[in-house]
Amino acid sequence: MNKRERNQQIEGLRGIACLLVVFHHIIWSFNYNFLDTAWAVKISKYAGLGRFGVIVFLIISTWFMVDCPWVPTESVFKETYKQLKIKIEKLYQKLWLAYLPYVLSITVIYAVTRGATKIDLAVSLKTYFLNLTMLAGIIPHVNYVDGAHWYIATLIYLTIVVTVIEKLFKGNSYIYILWILGSFAVKGYLPSSLRDFTGIIVIVIMERKILSCAASLKYRIPIIIAIVVSGLYTVYFQGVFFTILFVISNIIFLLAVNNKLSVLSAKGIVWFGELSLYLYLIHQKISYVIEFYTMEIVNKYWVQFVAYIVAFIVSLMLALLIRKTVTSIQRVVTITKK
Repeated sequence: MNKRERNQQIEGLRGIACLLVVFHHIIWSFNYNFLDTAWAVKISKYAGLGRFGVIVFLIISTWFMVDCPWVPTESVFKETYKQLKIKIEKLYQKLWLAYLPYVLSITVIYAVTRGATKIDLAVSLKTYFLNLTMLAGIIPHVNYVDGAHWYIATLIYLTIVVTVIEKLFKGNSYIYILWILGSFAVKGYLPSSLRDFTGIIVIVIMERKILSCAASLKYRIPIIIAIVVSGLYTVYFQGVFFTILFVISNIIFLLAVNNKLSVLSAKGIVWFGELSLYLYLIHQKISYVIEFYTMEIVNKYWVQFVAYIVAFIVSLMLALLIRKTVTSIQRVVTITKK
C-alpha cells in the first residue's frame, strides 16, 4: 500500500474515534448529567467509548508531532531560536486552519444555548469572547462554551511543549522525563485535562522515535526509561482501566499506520474522518438541547431513542454546513490574495 492508502486508514480511524465520542456524549453523558439514569451512574467509571475515542485522537495528533529522521544532539541548545520560531509559526498556521470552524461552532452553540432557558447550558458573553482565544481551560476560571472543547486547549498545550522540546532541546528523552516528573510535582496546580494525558503523549513520541525514526541503540535506553516513567504516571493519574484502553488504542493505531487494517479505508468511515473536526466541535451541547426539549415535549420512554437519532442528524447537518462555510470563506480568501 502507498502513502495515500495509509493516510486513508488513519483518516478512517479518526472517523471511528469521532463517532465513539459523539455517541458517548449523546447517549451516556446526557443520561448521566441530565437524567441521572441508574445504568449511566453505574458504569460512569468505565464509560470507555468516549475515552477510547479521545485516546485515539491524541495518539494520531502526537505521532505526527515528531519529524523523522530524528537526530539527537549532545548540546541541547544547539538548535537556534530562529528554527524554533519557524516551527512555532508552522504550528500557528495549522491552528489557524482549525480556528475558523472553531469560531463558527462556538458561535452557533452560544446562540442556541442562550435561547434554551430551561436547560442550564448557557455561558456569558464574556466567556464566549474569552473562548475565541482557544485558551479556555488554560486561562484560569474560564469555562468552555462547550465542554467537549477541553480537547482543543489540551492539544494546544501539549503541542507547544512538544515543539519546544523537539526543536530547542532536540527531542532529548531526559527532558521528556523531566516534563513527566515536573507535571507530577505540580499536579495540584495543573488542570486535570492538561496533566492527565502527558504520560500517553510521551509514550507515543518515544514509540515514534524507535519504530519510525530509527533511533540508534545508544538513545534507546533513555527512551525506554521515558516510556516506563510515563506508563507509571498514566496508571497513577488515569487508573488501570484507562491504561488498558490506551494499550488497545495504541495497538490499533500502530496496525493502521503500518497499513494492516484495510477495513479502515472504507469510504463511509473515511468520510466521517474527514468531517471529524467539524462534528466534534459542534455536537455536544447542541445534542443536549435537542434531547432535553424532545423528551420534555413528548414524555415517553421510546422518545429518548428518537432524540438520540435526531440529535446526531442535526449535529451532522450543522457540521456539514460549517465545513461548507469554511470552504467558501477559504476560497474567497485565496482568490483575494491572488
